[in-house]
Amino acid sequence: MSKESAGIAAFARIFSRIADGNVENVASLVESEGIVRSTAFDVVKRMEAAGLVSRQPNGHLLPGNAAGEFAYAGMRVGPLFGPAQTLLPWLRERTNASIALLASDGAKFTMLLNYAARWDHGKPRKPPIMISLKYQCAEVALLRVTPHPDTGAEDLGRCEELAATTARELENFLRA
Repeated sequence: MSKESAGIAAFARIFSRIADGNVENVASLVESEGIVRSTAFDVVKRMEAAGLVSRQPNGHLLPGNAAGEFAYAGMRVGPLFGPAQTLLPWLRERTNASIALLASDGAKFTMLLNYAARWDHGKPRKPPIMISLKYQCAEVALLRVTPHPDTGAEDLGRCEELAATTARELENFLRA
């Protein structure tokens, strides 16, 4: 295997392990993944510089800020990365609802962001409001808004309006 191929293979394995969590340090990657020590340290250093990896003071490796953009791009919704992190918490605070953004690969949905309301302990009693986000006539994401179980009709209507407005704004970022 060429040096470049080994670096790319190491990148893929390292990135996958860090995304799965529980990477204590670079040495643990060397041991568990069988990556040459110098290659592992070099690849992690480059990943840190690119913002794909964040090293904690204790050496623990976590996904970096750019990793989120990378993941969104992989789901073909890259332009939503920053705006969704701003708009979804705003929507949660205005509606007292749990908010989630799910991306579609055409076959299944993957949750990208989830902002649970304080009351939400995983067992909502009201059906969620589901709004499709489309780009070039294809459904690329879903905005899921789960209202508080005691939400009245008037507040539910307001919640639906704010969710629809938020979905339109997110679609605008996809088209930009």
